[in-house]
Amino acid sequence: MRDPRQLKGKSMSKNAEAAVGERAALIPAAQYLRASSEVQKYSSFHQRASIAEFSKREGYDIVRTYVDEGKSGVSTKGRKGLSDMLADIVAGRAEYRTILVLDVSRWGRYQDPDEAAHYEFLCRSSGISVRYVAEAFDENPTGAILKQLKRVMAGEYSRELSERIRRAKRINRALGLVQGGACPYGVARQELLPDGSLGKVLRRGERKSHPEYRLRYVHGDEREIGVVRKIFDLYLVRKKLPAQIARILQRDGETWTSGEPITFQHVRRVLTCELLTGVLRFGKEARPFGGPRTIQPRSTWGEVRVMEPIVPPRTYAAAQRRRAWLADNRRRSEERMLSDLRRVRDRVGRLSTSVVDEAPECCNASYYDKRFGTLGRAMALIGEKPRLNRLGSVLGRKIGEEQLLTALRRIEHERGSVSTSLLIKTPDAPSYMTYIKRFGSVAAACEAAGARYSRLRPGPLARAPG
Repeated sequence: MRDPRQLKGKSMSKNAEAAVGERAALIPAAQYLRASSEVQKYSSFHQRASIAEFSKREGYDIVRTYVDEGKSGVSTKGRKGLSDMLADIVAGRAEYRTILVLDVSRWGRYQDPDEAAHYEFLCRSSGISVRYVAEAFDENPTGAILKQLKRVMAGEYSRELSERIRRAKRINRALGLVQGGACPYGVARQELLPDGSLGKVLRRGERKSHPEYRLRYVHGDEREIGVVRKIFDLYLVRKKLPAQIARILQRDGETWTSGEPITFQHVRRVLTCELLTGVLRFGKEARPFGGPRTIQPRSTWGEVRVMEPIVPPRTYAAAQRRRAWLADNRRRSEERMLSDLRRVRDRVGRLSTSVVDEAPECCNASYYDKRFGTLGRAMALIGEKPRLNRLGSVLGRKIGEEQLLTALRRIEHERGSVSTSLLIKTPDAPSYMTYIKRFGSVAAACEAAGARYSRLRPGPLARAPG
């Protein structure tokens, strides 16, 4: 009598052989999955399920999967799954004979239907067919016409959807509503309920409470608003450049929305954000579906007031004029800079750092330092004799920090303390603006010099004994 375990082993062996034989009879295939977004009707999960059911019914064995998640079908740009599949096929690395796709739209929504046909032809010319699971196309002229019509319809759907979205965005812009993207520094978003009432102000990065709610712009965090106004003040009143402003803000411990120190790129972003004036402009750019982005004429732009200004419009306009002026200065040739310097000398009768800074036809004195080394050297090139500053140094030559600190110590020894008004009244003392530029403030300079700083105006008894 045979051992039952031997009979069971032989039965399992026969089942395994049958399974191997059945698998060998299946047609090896690859599946291509594409979804424009996670909430799309035909997500990758549903596509897998439909293709798996089709494969079991039609006798296919899925040996390779290519996926493009969150990718538009308008072009092949960024579709790594499709690119890898075509590369494997053209290079002869494909271990399958058929590609299974849910439908024509998953293959692509190309605006030129011949592009979709071209990629399919590449596969067929390499001996690999393309089958659409949810759409049966006969291998005859009627099937080819129907497939081409489906390709045109897939591309037309994207065009119509793009036009509807573009029109809706423009309407929302005209109403002053938030359209997405990063919220500018100093600005926040507030929920607008369907009945027109106002909801909560969202924190940065927080999503709205309900899909039907809309968002509007409002004033943001008070600290950020203070930084914004400080940036414009430093830029326009104290004539600081973005890099200098960034260093001042970093020293004061100010941070950007992400918590990182403020950089000169952040400062430029604030200086060019027109939304800070309370006005939202739209229609500046246009991008036809599938075409390049183009700048539209200013006469076609739209604008709407969305909130009270954080920065007065006049202040913002002045900042833009200074940005244009600085850009023009950077482009000026050395010959033109020297010619401007001669005109200022002939008009005023003398040259100095303050005269050059105040002259509308001339570059800032700091630009002469960058181009010629010092303002004094530029003056020498137009025949001017070098003049001496308050400390006896050649005009235009940068005063050393130790010279500046020594001057403060001398004033303290003579008057008992140092103040801004004393710096102004002392003929041979450096300008108080020099200390602000080099040390941030007169008080900080006094601290570095070890001198006593006084905010009060000195009286007749302030002079030290002796």
